[in-house]
Amino acid sequence: MKTLKLIALAALAFTFSRCKSPTQAIQTNNTSLLEVGQLLDTTETTFLQFADQTNGNPWQAITLTANWLQTQPNVQSIETLDSAYIRILLKSGLSTAVILNEVDNNGYSLFRGPKAKKIGGGVPVIEGVHSTNTITNKEVLIYAAAYSQFYHPGEMESIIKHFTDSKVSLKVTLLRDYECPPQLLESFKDYGLVIIDSHGMSDGFLSGQTLHIPSMRVSADSLKAIVTKNAGTDTYDKLLAGDLFLEKSWDVYPLKPMWQQDPKIRGKFNVWVSTQYINKQPAMPNTVVFGNMCYSADRTPVAPNGKTPMRDAFINRNLISYYGYAFSDGTSTTVGDPFCKQMEDAIVRRLVIDFDSTGRAHLDTDGKQFFERKRVGPLLLGQYNSNNYSYEECSPLFTDARDGHLYKSVCIGKQVWMGENLNYATPGSIINTKDPNYAATYGRLYHWSDIMQGASSTNANPSGVQGICPKGWHVPSQSEFDQLINFLGGPGVAAGAMKSVSGWTLPNSNATNSSGFAALPGGDCITLTDGTNTFQMLGTAAWFWSATISQPPYTQVYQLTNQDGIVAQPGAKDNFSMSCRCLKD
Repeated sequence: MKTLKLIALAALAFTFSRCKSPTQAIQTNNTSLLEVGQLLDTTETTFLQFADQTNGNPWQAITLTANWLQTQPNVQSIETLDSAYIRILLKSGLSTAVILNEVDNNGYSLFRGPKAKKIGGGVPVIEGVHSTNTITNKEVLIYAAAYSQFYHPGEMESIIKHFTDSKVSLKVTLLRDYECPPQLLESFKDYGLVIIDSHGMSDGFLSGQTLHIPSMRVSADSLKAIVTKNAGTDTYDKLLAGDLFLEKSWDVYPLKPMWQQDPKIRGKFNVWVSTQYINKQPAMPNTVVFGNMCYSADRTPVAPNGKTPMRDAFINRNLISYYGYAFSDGTSTTVGDPFCKQMEDAIVRRLVIDFDSTGRAHLDTDGKQFFERKRVGPLLLGQYNSNNYSYEECSPLFTDARDGHLYKSVCIGKQVWMGENLNYATPGSIINTKDPNYAATYGRLYHWSDIMQGASSTNANPSGVQGICPKGWHVPSQSEFDQLINFLGGPGVAAGAMKSVSGWTLPNSNATNSSGFAALPGGDCITLTDGTNTFQMLGTAAWFWSATISQPPYTQVYQLTNQDGIVAQPGAKDNFSMSCRCLKD
């Protein structure tokens, strides 16, 4: 990370001091958010005055503003980064920042730092390098706190398409702008992959929370009431504790004449997540985090406030892996937005399409790190922590060693299911003789005692009952079926995602097979007291056993029909024969 030396413009600052004076310094108060807000307002006015005096040169204006800040009685120290960011530590102990956000003529940010530079490296598809360790959590969070500043129509959609095209069944949550409060950081541990698309600094990143404060000419108590109404007591408390901090940024299009006099230039009060807050989070042992923002892999101790740098803060959470941008010496800088978009595309494709390991996803086809060209050298996309994890691809086929039968499998959420019904011939298993191709299409029907093979009822997750299933697979419990159904939206709609779109008697309502479960209507069979079998509902219903007796002597079963998208959950006695779907251990 480079810190600009301000001596070179000292003479220029002296010349300006003989012109119209910038706004006078604010008065020092006790520790309060009001002091921070007043300083940000005053700094904004001062910056725009310097921009006027430099004929609209925003980078000179930032440097001169930094010089001015060093003279203020309530400022302990400041740090200027790349002529775009000023980090400010107050004598009260609170910190804040101001940012020059350079935009194009359409208002989109050109950078997740000050300027977009020439991009090095390509992002062609490569062969996956798998690993023995699996990223088991299939939940994905895209925390796009600066979505409106970065993404043109269609750009994020192309990223989402990689997830939907993946053979891993991934559930993606895209949150944009105000949908990204800072407190959402506390849920990062619940996701297998988190992508932070935002502005970043050495010790924090921009959340989607903006405070609408019409004026800082209020009392500290009035400001507290405004912030609490705007963002809640928790945000106010975390701002005072230093877990969050306020920042003001200005969207500047330098080619626009007299941009500094545009009334729209006035910035908003934005809330940033501090690395102090990251350090307070619980461990994230099942999570991969990609800090797709400026300074995201910086390891330099953060001046002026001495906080943990971003990279160390995340790595200290014991996550699987972390991706971010840094030079080879561990320092970092700002990152061009086009490069960030290319890297987001590369990381996502490599992890969920190519099934690369975490240690390979950030490398090009020559095995070298992707990089953005900078004047001082290449800014590298780096990977930190475990390098030997990958998503597990659902094998299109697996073999039951007992009879050589090939089965499809499908990943749905965190589970791997058989993609068709069990067709293992055991004493007592039956097929519907009304269809000569029944077994090849629907598998076999079994009594509950046959599928359990002497095991007791259980509702454990996993059930632990191999029963009639192949080695490495088990009979799913009620809890495991419920996990599947809830992942697909609940019992009122899940059947639509589970049913094959063909092979059913019409109307086959709501069928999409979006999960890949590919349920077919094999019906069921009831064995009468005289030993005869009566087959029912072939073509109109699918029935599946669980490993759980719900209300003795009734076992929990699951029914899908051609009439709707509902998963019915009745109970059945052992004189019924139904289909069996096995679940991977």
